[in-house]
Amino acid sequence: MLPGSHTSTKAEVAQYLCSFTVINGGTYMSLCDIIMVVCKKDNNMVGEVWRNTSDKQKEELQDSILNFQFPSQGQRVQPVITLEGAMTQLIPFAELTGGTESVRFTVINGGTYMSVRDIIMVVCKKDNNMAGEVWRNTSDKQKEELQDFLLNFQFPGQGQRVQPMITLEGALKLIMWLPGDMAKDYRSKACGILTRFLGGDSSLVEEIEANAASSAPLNVLAREALALTPQQELEARELKRLELRERIARVETLEVEVRHKRVETQRMQKEEALSLEREEHLIKDCRLRVLLRANLMNCLQQDTRADGGNLLLTDGVAVEVPKTVQRILQEMGHDLPTKTTKAIGRAVADKFRDRHGHEADKVEMILKEGQSVRVNAYATKDHDLVQEAFEEYYETNKKAKHASF
Repeated sequence: MLPGSHTSTKAEVAQYLCSFTVINGGTYMSLCDIIMVVCKKDNNMVGEVWRNTSDKQKEELQDSILNFQFPSQGQRVQPVITLEGAMTQLIPFAELTGGTESVRFTVINGGTYMSVRDIIMVVCKKDNNMAGEVWRNTSDKQKEELQDFLLNFQFPGQGQRVQPMITLEGALKLIMWLPGDMAKDYRSKACGILTRFLGGDSSLVEEIEANAASSAPLNVLAREALALTPQQELEARELKRLELRERIARVETLEVEVRHKRVETQRMQKEEALSLEREEHLIKDCRLRVLLRANLMNCLQQDTRADGGNLLLTDGVAVEVPKTVQRILQEMGHDLPTKTTKAIGRAVADKFRDRHGHEADKVEMILKEGQSVRVNAYATKDHDLVQEAFEEYYETNKKAKHASF
């Protein structure tokens, strides 16, 4: 049973009338027997129907077909097919087009539907891709007129996609609008039949009776369409309208969700931008505070009394402000390179640690590059350590120079 259908199909009936075998645990039926049953062809015409099946349709069936020779006299190797593959049924379109091409069909909700793509391929002599383009170029007005005859369906098999399917009545309308010589001939034939009907051509009676007795697939489909009562047809169309309204409602719901997501995304982007802006301002404020604090400490390290002392009055109490090695050396009259100052500073730190048993206090100092660093600072009582380190540094360098000579 095909997905979405709930009535028996000719392919299902054929499984009881066809030769079958079991290969690798799967049941396979004779493809020749299926064509004979479904298409009402004799043994000689079966091969022609299969040869006229398009390469595209054979490619879709290739995963369902194997070759097998039944154990009877005169049997040859022939294709056998799974039931799933047989469900991809074909309708010869010779009655409408005069050719030998076929189109796929299936039964959905009790009605027979044919592949719109296959019809366009047969009538317009187009390949699979061009048939899709012809359908896309069909006007919205024409598609709206066909809406009551259309459903979507996906044939079984690898690579198959959901595609539009159409009833016989809808297919007859569709062919009226299709381009190409075959569609043009079809319209001419349709006009000729209508003219004969309006003119009372009695030969139509014989043709009508012959069609009524014919077991050809298209004649059978036409009789099934005529067998629908007005109430059944009305219910079928109402069901399709309900399905269409449901699809439209789903699309509208998705559109609302997309709009909400877009608004939410824009809101989050704005919040992120504001957050980044606040962070940038915060970073700038932090840098400014660091610079101000460093500059203040540099100022505090300078003399705060007219007599050159380094005392700061805090709440009436004199508090000494420690000075860096660089500031102490400058006050001694030594403006040294940074490398030399660092070397002397390390020596002073060692001497201070030996004298007091702990590390010196640190103050914040601003560098030329604008960066803030914490360096050792020393009170007046330890300035002699700076003088000793200075003298030892230059004494050591002087000996090193003499040794090099």
